[in-house]
Amino acid sequence: MATPYRADQVGSFLRPPEVKEAHTAHRAGRLSAADLRQLEDAAILRVLELQQEIGVDVFSDGEFRRGGWSGDFVESVEGYGPGEPAVTVFNTAAGNAPGQRPAAQARVITEKLRQKRRLTEHESGFLQQHAPGPFKMTMPAASYVLARGYQPRITDQVYGTRAAALHDVASIIKTKWRRWSTKACRTFSSIIRTTRTICPKSAMPSGGRLAWIQRGRSKKTSRPTISP
Repeated sequence: MATPYRADQVGSFLRPPEVKEAHTAHRAGRLSAADLRQLEDAAILRVLELQQEIGVDVFSDGEFRRGGWSGDFVESVEGYGPGEPAVTVFNTAAGNAPGQRPAAQARVITEKLRQKRRLTEHESGFLQQHAPGPFKMTMPAASYVLARGYQPRITDQVYGTRAAALHDVASIIKTKWRRWSTKACRTFSSIIRTTRTICPKSAMPSGGRLAWIQRGRSKKTSRPTISP
């Protein structure tokens, strides 16, 4: 008997060139938010159609509205300012040494975090309306968010300790999870800190279904275990 394998697409799709160009133009002030949204909407509709054609049964918007897969948290809160984080992961065209990252990416926690909008608010509504079936959004683990926004000599002046800053990050993410925390949802956890909650239509406040992914990073891997 053949060994069964399970494969999931995590949610990210390669952004079309026109979407990347539109994001660059918007940051430079050459493209309005409304025009950017229109281009993103069109690209998302195309990637939804692609997923349906190839048989994907839990849909993603490709994260086309984000500059990076984990960027929604930073855009949804206040409290970030210019600065080089203590940890950098991804290389850029200019390099990854201090001072080489694009200014828009060089941000650290400089004030107490304050949520200014619901996480994924600008993304999930469009998917509720247009996804052909269950859909998912992507959120990074709290530890991932903090590691890439934490600079001890700056952040500790505000929070005192790394643990205190992590508490605020986790509290903001937890508020989002509570929104979908119902007995009708099934949650699966693994030691790579990946959590997916699949909510049936009856659990959604405005129709549709949601597959929620929280992603983190770890060197360990394991078969998923079911959590209560």
